[in-house]
Amino acid sequence: MKIRLASGRDKPVRFGHPWIFSGAIAALPDRAGIADVFASGGELLGQGFYTPHARLAVRMLTHMGEPAFTPKTIEARIARAIDRRHGLIDEHNDSVRLVFAESDFLPGLVVDKFASTLAAQFNSAFAEAYRESITAALQNLINPERIIDTSDNEARNREGLPAIRRMNNREECLIQSGGIRFAAAIGSGQKTGFYLDQRENRAIVAGFASGKRVLDAFCYSGGFSVACLKAGAQSVTAIDSSADALALLKRNAELNAAQISPKGRLLPVEADVFTELRKQNSDGKKYDVIVLDPPKLAPSRSHAAAAEKAYKDLNLHGLHLSAEGAILATFSCSGAMTHEKLRQVLHYAAHDAGRQVQLLQPLVQANDHPVLLSFPESEYLRGYLCRVL
Repeated sequence: MKIRLASGRDKPVRFGHPWIFSGAIAALPDRAGIADVFASGGELLGQGFYTPHARLAVRMLTHMGEPAFTPKTIEARIARAIDRRHGLIDEHNDSVRLVFAESDFLPGLVVDKFASTLAAQFNSAFAEAYRESITAALQNLINPERIIDTSDNEARNREGLPAIRRMNNREECLIQSGGIRFAAAIGSGQKTGFYLDQRENRAIVAGFASGKRVLDAFCYSGGFSVACLKAGAQSVTAIDSSADALALLKRNAELNAAQISPKGRLLPVEADVFTELRKQNSDGKKYDVIVLDPPKLAPSRSHAAAAEKAYKDLNLHGLHLSAEGAILATFSCSGAMTHEKLRQVLHYAAHDAGRQVQLLQPLVQANDHPVLLSFPESEYLRGYLCRVL
């Protein structure tokens, strides 16, 4: 199959970007599969997987000058992705993202290692078409106890793929991340079952927690909460709207009880986070360390304006609850919320709260979620570590 781009639409591909949208294609084929991609003048730009009727029509697999893609390429690329993460697995970490989609040159494929279990997401037509080859490669290279399909059905829907039925997996998968024991809810929890991307940020925040009052908003299974308790926090107020998430949080605290001071109090709160933060502000509560780690508030750039307002409101609540000199760790996992935009939103929130804020350092996704320079969309987790004055 051949795909020819419209005039003037080849520059991103030439610079290594892996996505081609349907509007950049001169004539759209009517079947899916591997296609040779040509510039409007006839120059071969590489190979990609074409998906009919999808706005993101082509995911590039090779670029000009690279060897042709074959099914054997899949195992070779998975093997190289695993090798690049070799140093991240040790006695403190048995869980890591092994394959990060386009950043590891396997479009739409995500593979997380949770101890001896793999969670795999087949989020593109390419990944689905080569599901058997991918699964066989993972078995051959890692030999896991099991592979659980945790595919993102929203992403699959955009590709015209059938939804996968998430398993209601209540069986614990015990893992270690950053030297902390966790029970991961693979298959029934959020994302692939645990937020591996916050591993390094949990350690950074926990470094400020000793003897402090901590607020963990959108705590989910308690990654930040448990890290802060283990670091000697006086108390951790953990807020989430999900009873299942809070049950997992309590279980994770139990798993680490031997390393948590009996004086460290865990205070779970099941509530809408925005409502609870307003209530706590009305009650005059103050905290020394605050973590704001909401789910994606801007699913696409078209929702950016509404999301900016939500992020501003969230940070405004956090600033109101901050004691003098408090540490604030604020995050966004919305692709449309750049570091610059988050910084601007935080500035506006600080102005409205009447507080001064010092930026101590930017916070990013863990290094097993690498950002490919030619694919800026792979940078999705952004945050700031701040001091509130």
